[in-house]
Amino acid sequence: MVNPYSGYYIYASWRGAFESFGNVKGSNFVQLEYRSFHPLSKTNPRHLLAFWGMGNFCPAGEFPYLILPATAYDQRSRSARGYTQGRYRGNNLVYGEAEYRFPISPCGGIFGGVLFVNATTANNEAQELKLFESVKPGYGLGLRIMVDKKSRTNLAVDIGFGDKSFGFYLAASETF
Repeated sequence: MVNPYSGYYIYASWRGAFESFGNVKGSNFVQLEYRSFHPLSKTNPRHLLAFWGMGNFCPAGEFPYLILPATAYDQRSRSARGYTQGRYRGNNLVYGEAEYRFPISPCGGIFGGVLFVNATTANNEAQELKLFESVKPGYGLGLRIMVDKKSRTNLAVDIGFGDKSFGFYLAASETF
């Protein structure tokens, strides 16, 4: 799953905080994730559209603030390019991203690029803000340098922009 050219990924997780294990109050936390990869060319699989969606949900007031779902709190801390880790958080958080991946170098396929857009929404009990009442968009572009053709491992260099924010990102595989 370092750099898929097609396919789907679905993940669901439930975590519980049980009173029988010493927690003051029992609670639940649900995480859902979906990724899909759609080739646009039969001759060059590096032309593709990729989609990523996540939802994190937990009851209000039952988890400490720093444990609540937040931007870049995903499995590899890569969501919400354009914003700092933890910039938006709440008991419920929904995130979506679309990315166009394409080759740059005509022969050998060493260089590639990406263009992406994303959006994050989270509720905020203190501000009485409900999920989807405020959506924070992000966008950006990136360069890919294939360091191992057999495993299709890329060095990823991205710059993302958000609402009064930006970020520079380095990775040793695709963002998702």
